[in-house]
Amino acid sequence: MALTFHVAQNDAVSTNGVSSGGGACVTRFWAGGTNHFTSGTIAARPSHGTLTELGALHFRYKPSAGFKGVDRYTLRVCGAEPAGSGCATLTYNITVE
Repeated sequence: MALTFHVAQNDAVSTNGVSSGGGACVTRFWAGGTNHFTSGTIAARPSHGTLTELGALHFRYKPSAGFKGVDRYTLRVCGAEPAGSGCATLTYNITVE
């Protein structure tokens, strides 16, 4: 899922996704052009699964076995862009089917 946000504006953005059959959701951040990400951290862990940092700006959500419903987690991405620097807060609402 593509997500647009601006660290210089300290954006707070929310997005929805789907995990079918208990499959994992992988999120990887990369900046383009004159934008640069410096860090990514887990701000809030999911209640019904695990969230693992696989590497710099690379995360994997895996729902708990047998869970069906909506789970939520939050990541914080910091960096710089021409307008300045800051951190964006990104909330993921995952429907597990």
